[in-house]
Amino acid sequence: MTWWSSAKRIVGSALPVCVFGGANAVDLVHHSAIVEHGWLLSRRRGLPVDRDGMPLPWYTYPAIAFLVNRLPADIDVFEYGCGYSTLWWMRRARSVVSVEHAGSWAETIRRMVNENVQLIEVPAGQDEIYATTIESTEKLFDVVVIDGENREACLKIVPNYLKSEGIVILDNSERPAYREEILRLHNEGFRRVDFTGMGPINTYDWMTSIFYRNSNCVEL
Repeated sequence: MTWWSSAKRIVGSALPVCVFGGANAVDLVHHSAIVEHGWLLSRRRGLPVDRDGMPLPWYTYPAIAFLVNRLPADIDVFEYGCGYSTLWWMRRARSVVSVEHAGSWAETIRRMVNENVQLIEVPAGQDEIYATTIESTEKLFDVVVIDGENREACLKIVPNYLKSEGIVILDNSERPAYREEILRLHNEGFRRVDFTGMGPINTYDWMTSIFYRNSNCVEL
């Protein structure tokens, strides 16, 4: 499978799945990634940036395109794993809380964020504390992003901290290790849409998925 493959591919799952596809998705991957979406610049810099050097989440390009067009204003976001995604979300959200296990990387991002971002450091190896950090915020979120450590435990806990229309974004969702917790989300009433294709930096396809309920903030 090459990194030019179609964004329409669906990976089998017991969970009901929608897919972002059609001609526009294929065009996005085949014709726009290198030029319009800045893949070459991201590859050269080793950072998830667009063609103007602005931060992007390290999700697949189809997922980013979907979110740009669907996200409402004034959302509250929680991230497992900070990074350039934090800088991207801070321009679109009322508030962003990110938990990070790598202290030096957290400090790098901390120097770049605005006042609407809170970074929480949990040292590597404290997996349970990392996963339950969201409890300490004492609030509910419109979006929870799982793109860091101990993702299985994070998937298990996050439904308790979503607003009624909240969504979960799971990166690298094609990994077999997450299947059990993905099925748990299904049993709790979540549906799933997969965005498969290339993204910043990498030379291969992967999958970013959004989990949502009947009523959700991205109008699925």
